[in-house]
Amino acid sequence: MANFLREFKYAIRLLAKSPGFSVAAVLTLALGIGANTAIYSVVNGLLLHPSGILHPKQVVALRARYEKLNLNSIVISAPDFDSARRNKEVFATAAMEVEGDFNYTAGNWPRRLRGAKVSQQWFEVFEARPMLGRVFAPEEDQPKADHEVVLAYSTWVSLFGSDARIIGKTASFSQEPYSG
Repeated sequence: MANFLREFKYAIRLLAKSPGFSVAAVLTLALGIGANTAIYSVVNGLLLHPSGILHPKQVVALRARYEKLNLNSIVISAPDFDSARRNKEVFATAAMEVEGDFNYTAGNWPRRLRGAKVSQQWFEVFEARPMLGRVFAPEEDQPKADHEVVLAYSTWVSLFGSDARIIGKTASFSQEPYSG
Protein backbone atom coordinates (compact mmCIF):
# COMPACT_ATOMS: atom_id res chain seq x y z
CA MET A 1 0.00 0.00 0.00
CA ALA A 2 2.87 2.35 0.77
CA ASN A 3 4.26 1.72 -2.72
CA PHE A 4 0.89 2.63 -4.27
CA LEU A 5 0.71 5.91 -2.31
CA ARG A 6 4.25 6.82 -3.37
CA GLU A 7 3.42 6.17 -7.04
CA PHE A 8 0.15 8.12 -6.76
CA LYS A 9 1.93 11.18 -5.26
CA TYR A 10 4.53 11.00 -8.03
CA ALA A 11 1.78 10.92 -10.70
CA ILE A 12 0.06 13.96 -9.14
CA ARG A 13 3.37 15.91 -9.12
CA LEU A 14 3.93 15.07 -12.81
CA LEU A 15 0.41 16.17 -13.73
CA ALA A 16 0.85 19.43 -11.79
CA LYS A 17 4.06 20.19 -13.74
CA SER A 18 2.20 20.04 -17.09
CA PRO A 19 -1.33 21.45 -16.60
CA GLY A 20 -2.10 21.51 -20.38
CA PHE A 21 -1.54 17.79 -20.65
CA SER A 22 -3.54 17.21 -17.47
CA VAL A 23 -6.54 19.14 -18.77
CA ALA A 24 -6.38 17.31 -22.13
CA ALA A 25 -6.17 13.93 -20.37
CA VAL A 26 -9.12 14.69 -18.06
CA LEU A 27 -11.25 15.99 -20.97
CA THR A 28 -10.40 12.95 -23.08
CA LEU A 29 -11.38 10.61 -20.26
CA ALA A 30 -14.60 12.55 -19.62
CA LEU A 31 -15.51 12.49 -23.31
CA GLY A 32 -14.80 8.75 -23.58
CA ILE A 33 -16.76 7.87 -20.46
CA GLY A 34 -19.66 10.12 -21.54
CA ALA A 35 -19.78 8.61 -25.04
CA ASN A 36 -19.72 5.05 -23.68
CA THR A 37 -22.49 5.87 -21.22
CA ALA A 38 -24.63 7.40 -23.98
CA ILE A 39 -24.13 4.41 -26.29
CA TYR A 40 -24.91 1.94 -23.52
CA SER A 41 -28.07 3.88 -22.61
CA VAL A 42 -29.31 3.72 -26.20
CA VAL A 43 -28.51 0.00 -26.58
CA ASN A 44 -30.08 -0.73 -23.19
CA GLY A 45 -33.25 1.19 -24.03
CA LEU A 46 -33.72 -0.10 -27.58
CA LEU A 47 -32.48 -3.67 -27.45
CA LEU A 48 -32.46 -4.86 -23.87
CA HIS A 49 -35.56 -3.11 -22.52
CA PRO A 50 -37.83 -2.22 -25.45
CA SER A 51 -40.33 0.50 -24.72
CA GLY A 52 -44.01 -0.23 -24.63
CA ILE A 53 -43.77 -3.65 -23.02
CA LEU A 54 -44.45 -3.37 -19.30
CA HIS A 55 -43.28 -6.88 -18.37
CA PRO A 56 -40.93 -8.06 -21.16
CA LYS A 57 -39.72 -11.10 -19.18
CA GLN A 58 -43.28 -12.45 -19.15
CA VAL A 59 -43.73 -12.28 -22.93
CA VAL A 60 -42.49 -15.07 -25.21
CA ALA A 61 -42.71 -15.62 -28.94
CA LEU A 62 -43.63 -19.18 -29.87
CA ARG A 63 -41.81 -20.58 -32.88
CA ALA A 64 -41.85 -24.01 -34.49
CA ARG A 65 -38.86 -26.11 -35.54
CA TYR A 66 -38.87 -28.80 -38.22
CA GLU A 67 -35.30 -30.06 -38.38
CA LYS A 68 -35.98 -32.62 -41.14
CA LEU A 69 -37.00 -29.76 -43.43
CA ASN A 70 -34.22 -27.48 -42.11
CA LEU A 71 -36.79 -25.01 -40.76
CA ASN A 72 -35.37 -23.80 -37.47
CA SER A 73 -37.65 -20.93 -36.48
CA ILE A 74 -40.98 -20.43 -38.20
CA VAL A 75 -44.29 -18.95 -37.09
CA ILE A 76 -46.58 -21.48 -35.44
CA SER A 77 -49.75 -22.62 -37.19
CA ALA A 78 -53.26 -21.60 -36.16
CA PRO A 79 -53.96 -25.01 -34.50
CA ASP A 80 -50.70 -24.76 -32.52
CA PHE A 81 -51.66 -21.23 -31.44
CA ASP A 82 -55.09 -22.45 -30.35
CA SER A 83 -53.46 -25.21 -28.32
CA ALA A 84 -51.13 -22.70 -26.62
CA ARG A 85 -54.02 -20.32 -25.96
CA ARG A 86 -56.06 -23.06 -24.28
CA ASN A 87 -53.09 -24.28 -22.16
CA LYS A 88 -53.63 -22.06 -19.10
CA GLU A 89 -51.06 -24.05 -17.06
CA VAL A 90 -48.24 -22.62 -19.19
CA PHE A 91 -49.58 -19.33 -20.56
CA ALA A 92 -51.82 -16.82 -18.82
CA THR A 93 -52.94 -15.60 -22.24
CA ALA A 94 -51.76 -15.87 -25.83
CA ALA A 95 -52.10 -13.69 -28.91
CA MET A 96 -51.32 -14.03 -32.58
CA GLU A 97 -49.89 -11.32 -34.83
CA VAL A 98 -49.32 -11.27 -38.58
CA GLU A 99 -47.52 -8.15 -39.76
CA GLY A 100 -48.47 -6.61 -43.05
CA ASP A 101 -48.81 -3.50 -45.17
CA PHE A 102 -52.05 -1.64 -45.69
CA ASN A 103 -52.81 0.98 -48.32
CA TYR A 104 -54.84 4.05 -47.43
CA THR A 105 -56.10 5.88 -50.52
CA ALA A 106 -58.76 8.28 -49.21
CA GLY A 107 -56.42 11.24 -48.75
CA ASN A 108 -54.72 13.47 -51.32
CA TRP A 109 -52.25 10.70 -52.16
CA PRO A 110 -51.99 7.00 -51.30
CA ARG A 111 -50.18 6.06 -48.11
CA ARG A 112 -48.60 2.73 -47.24
CA LEU A 113 -49.07 1.84 -43.58
CA ARG A 114 -47.20 -0.79 -41.58
CA GLY A 115 -49.61 -2.72 -39.44
CA ALA A 116 -50.61 -6.11 -38.20
CA LYS A 117 -53.62 -8.32 -37.98
CA VAL A 118 -53.82 -9.41 -34.36
CA SER A 119 -56.02 -11.67 -32.33
CA GLN A 120 -58.33 -10.23 -29.72
CA GLN A 121 -55.98 -11.16 -26.84
CA TRP A 122 -53.08 -9.07 -28.22
CA PHE A 123 -54.06 -6.06 -26.13
CA GLU A 124 -54.21 -8.21 -23.00
CA VAL A 125 -50.78 -9.77 -23.62
CA PHE A 126 -49.08 -6.39 -24.07
CA GLU A 127 -51.28 -4.62 -21.52
CA ALA A 128 -52.13 -1.99 -24.14
CA ARG A 129 -55.22 0.19 -24.13
CA PRO A 130 -56.25 2.67 -26.80
CA MET A 131 -56.47 6.35 -25.84
CA LEU A 132 -59.94 6.48 -27.37
CA GLY A 133 -62.35 3.79 -28.44
CA ARG A 134 -62.10 0.12 -27.55
CA VAL A 135 -60.15 -3.03 -28.26
CA PHE A 136 -61.49 -5.99 -30.23
CA ALA A 137 -64.39 -8.03 -28.90
CA PRO A 138 -64.17 -11.85 -28.89
CA GLU A 139 -66.86 -12.17 -31.59
CA GLU A 140 -64.76 -9.96 -33.90
CA ASP A 141 -61.88 -12.44 -33.68
CA GLN A 142 -63.47 -14.77 -36.23
CA PRO A 143 -62.99 -15.29 -39.98
CA LYS A 144 -65.02 -12.79 -42.03
CA ALA A 145 -65.76 -10.77 -38.85
CA ASP A 146 -62.30 -9.23 -38.55
CA HIS A 147 -62.84 -5.81 -40.08
CA GLU A 148 -62.32 -3.68 -37.00
CA VAL A 149 -59.27 -1.45 -36.63
CA VAL A 150 -57.35 0.13 -33.78
CA LEU A 151 -55.23 2.95 -35.15
CA ALA A 152 -51.73 3.75 -33.95
CA TYR A 153 -51.50 7.24 -32.46
CA SER A 154 -49.24 8.50 -35.25
CA THR A 155 -51.68 7.21 -37.91
CA TRP A 156 -54.64 8.81 -36.13
CA VAL A 157 -52.81 12.15 -36.05
CA SER A 158 -51.37 12.09 -39.59
CA LEU A 159 -54.35 10.65 -41.49
CA PHE A 160 -57.32 11.82 -39.45
CA GLY A 161 -55.97 14.99 -37.83
CA SER A 162 -56.60 13.73 -34.26
CA ASP A 163 -60.35 13.79 -34.93
CA ALA A 164 -62.09 11.79 -32.19
CA ARG A 165 -65.18 11.54 -34.42
CA ILE A 166 -63.41 8.80 -36.44
CA ILE A 167 -64.44 6.32 -33.72
CA GLY A 168 -67.25 4.17 -35.07
CA LYS A 169 -66.76 5.39 -38.65
CA THR A 170 -65.59 3.26 -41.58
CA ALA A 171 -62.26 3.75 -43.35
CA SER A 172 -60.84 1.82 -46.29
CA PHE A 173 -57.47 0.08 -45.89
CA SER A 174 -56.20 -1.96 -48.85
CA GLN A 175 -59.60 -1.48 -50.50
CA GLU A 176 -61.45 -3.18 -47.65
CA PRO A 177 -63.74 -1.38 -45.20
CA TYR A 178 -62.71 -1.31 -41.55
CA SER A 179 -64.59 0.36 -38.71
CA GLY A 180 -62.82 1.80 -35.73
